[in-house]
Amino acid sequence: MRRLVRYGIPILVVILFVIGLTSIHGEKAAKPTGLTLAQEQAQLKGSPPQLAALHSSGSQLFSASKSDFRNRIAGFKGTPVVVNKWASWCAPCVGEFPALQIAATRLGKRVAFLGIDTVDVNSDARHFLRRFPVPYPSVIDGNGHIGFAMDFPNGQPMTAFYNAQGKRTYLHQGPYRSGAQLVADVRRYALQQ
Repeated sequence: MRRLVRYGIPILVVILFVIGLTSIHGEKAAKPTGLTLAQEQAQLKGSPPQLAALHSSGSQLFSASKSDFRNRIAGFKGTPVVVNKWASWCAPCVGEFPALQIAATRLGKRVAFLGIDTVDVNSDARHFLRRFPVPYPSVIDGNGHIGFAMDFPNGQPMTAFYNAQGKRTYLHQGPYRSGAQLVADVRRYALQQ
């Protein structure tokens, strides 16, 4: 036991340090698509009115109760919905956001995208959304209760897919590494269901 304490703890500290460096490297490696929010919104011109209203709130944070957020998703009945749970402090979320920018701009005329910013500092989240603008808003989930009410397990990022009838068809745990991968899953789990 002494040997474990004597050697195990320093080894654990080194492992955690390396994991931390990997996360930091991942955050720096993530590059936005290069499009501004206005450019993303311009590409989505001609969207149906309900989606156009959503795009006009791009990269904004809004407050809502658990039931308000559920009702917002239910209000898109007839339109597939993709919900991404994220946080500005989450290195895998940082790496994933360019994929969300690509998918939301490419498919935003047919699919509603929403975010859940969970257990985050609002000013940090706003700064993050200026760096990685997306043409959809995110609900502020400071205590994690909205994500829990939406049946998201702990952790982020996670992406839930709802078909046009409002039924959740898939929950992807972990980050998407590319826009093509996310677009393929949107087509498979939201548009094809």
